[in-house]
Amino acid sequence: MRFLGGLPAWVTAIVVFFPVTSSTAPGVVEGTASTTGTRTAAGEENFPPPTGDPRIIRAGARLTTVFDGGCVLTADAAADREGNVFFTDLTPTDRCRDARSHPETGVIFRYNAADRHTTVFRSPSGQANGLDFDTDGNLVVAESADYGGRRVTRTDMRTGKSVMLAGQYQGRPLNSPNGVSIDQRGRVYFTDPRYEGPETVDQPVEGVYRIDPDGSIHRIIVNVTKPNGVLVSPDQRTLYVTDFNTGILDAHRLTPEEQASVPPLQMTLWAYPLHADGTVGERRALVNYLPHFGADGLSADVDGNVYVAVRDTQGPGIRVYDPQGHELARIPTGNLLPTRAVFGTGHEANVLYVTAGKGLYRIVLNNRGYHLPAAEQGGTTTSAAARSAAVSGISWPPTAVVGVLRHPGHTPALAPAIDRTALDLPTRPPRAAISRSDRALVLRLAAENSTWGHRRVQGELARLGYQIAASTVWKILHQGGHRPVTTPDRTDVAAPAST
Repeated sequence: MRFLGGLPAWVTAIVVFFPVTSSTAPGVVEGTASTTGTRTAAGEENFPPPTGDPRIIRAGARLTTVFDGGCVLTADAAADREGNVFFTDLTPTDRCRDARSHPETGVIFRYNAADRHTTVFRSPSGQANGLDFDTDGNLVVAESADYGGRRVTRTDMRTGKSVMLAGQYQGRPLNSPNGVSIDQRGRVYFTDPRYEGPETVDQPVEGVYRIDPDGSIHRIIVNVTKPNGVLVSPDQRTLYVTDFNTGILDAHRLTPEEQASVPPLQMTLWAYPLHADGTVGERRALVNYLPHFGADGLSADVDGNVYVAVRDTQGPGIRVYDPQGHELARIPTGNLLPTRAVFGTGHEANVLYVTAGKGLYRIVLNNRGYHLPAAEQGGTTTSAAARSAAVSGISWPPTAVVGVLRHPGHTPALAPAIDRTALDLPTRPPRAAISRSDRALVLRLAAENSTWGHRRVQGELARLGYQIAASTVWKILHQGGHRPVTTPDRTDVAAPAST
C-alpha cells in the first residue's frame, strides 16, 4: 500500500472524514462501528453496486462494514486458516497522535469472523504494512519506515515469538518494506519502496527482493520505479508487481500544495514470468493507469484472476483482471481509496475483505480465493522448515536472525544472543565426515563475513549450537578457496558476542 501523503490535498480531504485522533485503544471493537460512509441502515453503507462477470459478482451483493476504527489508513490484510482476518493500520507519525501529541506506532488488528469482533493483535507493530501467511501458518509481515522496523519478520502464531527474515541488503538498511507474497516453496517476495519517513534512503534502487528458505536475500527486480504490491500467481509461474510512483520520497517534508503539484510518474501493473529458481523473466505491462493513480495491493482467486486495489480518485475500488490483463469486474469503494482485497478461508473462502480508508469491509462473491496449501506432516506439501533444512541444514543463518522479538506489544532491542528454542535449531555432535549441509553453512557464513578466519567462523557456529570442529571448518574453507584462511593450529580472533 501507499500513504496518503503522495495524493493531492483534496483527495486526502475525501479519505479523512474526521480530524485525526488516536486510533482505537486495545480491546474489543464492534465490527459495525459507524463513523464512515453514508448510512442506509445500521452497519451498511451506500456503496455503489459491483459490476462485471457473474461468475465472480454475486447478484445483489454490496460491500458492508466490518471495522472503521483505524487512524488514517488500513494498509493490508491476510486470513489465517481459522477464519481470522488480520489487517494493518498504518499510523503516519505526522498525523496519528494521542491527546498529548505522542506519535502512534502502528497496529495489527485481528477480526474474528465467528463473533464479528475486532481486537488488537499487536501494537507497536513496527509500522506493519504487508501481510501474508506461509504454509506453516506463520504470519510474515513487511514493516515500513517512519520510525517502523524497516524489515520483514515472521511470527509463530502458536507462541507469539517473531524472528527477522530481512533487515538489510548488502550491509545497508532496507528502504521501507511494503508488500509481501510467499510461494509454495517457502520463498518470500517483498517490495521495498519509500513513501514516507525521516530515515535515510540507503538502497540504490526501490526494488523487489526474494528471501530463500536458507535465509539468503536476493534483489530480483530493479526496473520498477516504485514497487508496491506483489503477488505470486496460483500456478507459481507469474510474479505480479504494482508500480505506484507518486514521485515523492517523503511526503512529511512537502506542503499540501507541493504534494498536489506532483503528478504521478508511473502507475502500472506488471507481470513477470517466475522461473523455478525464483528469478524472473522479461516483464509485460498488464494495465497502465496513467494519467490517473493506479494499483496498490493484490490477491488472486482459484482461477488465477487477479484482484487489484485501484486508488484512482475518479473511480476507486477493486478491479478484477484475468492473467492476460482483461478486466472482468469492478467492486467500487465509494469515496474510500482501497489498499488491498483478500479472501477469507473455510466457509468464508468466497468472502472478499477489503482494506480501504480507515476500515475493513467485506463482500460475498461467487468465486473462491486462492491460499497457499497447508504444510502436512508426512504429506506431499513440505513445510518451510523442512525445505530450509534440505537446502542448507539450518533453519535461519546468523545474518538473517539477529534477535527474537516477543509479541504482542513488546519490541526489544536486538538481542545479544539468539533464542535457540524459538529457532528450533538442532544440536549435532562433531563428526569426522564433512556433510553437504555443514559445508554449505560454513561457506555461506564465511562469504557473508569475508574477513573472518576459521576459528571465528567456528566460534559463531558454536554459539548457534552447531558443533563443527575447527579443523573441519578450516578444511571446508581451504577447499572452498576462502581467504583469509588460517592454519588449523593458529589461534584466531574469538567470535563476537553478537552480530
